[in-house]
Amino acid sequence: MMTTKLRAYQLGTVTQIAPLCSLTVILNAIFAFLFLKNRKHLCKKLIAGILVVIGVFLLK
Repeated sequence: MMTTKLRAYQLGTVTQIAPLCSLTVILNAIFAFLFLKNRKHLCKKLIAGILVVIGVFLLK
């Protein structure tokens, strides 16, 4: 995972890659809900993930 992020930063601009990398937080929460049946504090996890994405877009 880390090598693909480094390669993406080499090929693209940071302003394009950083928001896409921040989406992994939300995707992890969704996949944990769907496949692992991890429903504990789901609302808090999604809110935290959305705040991370908003923060990255504001820094952009």
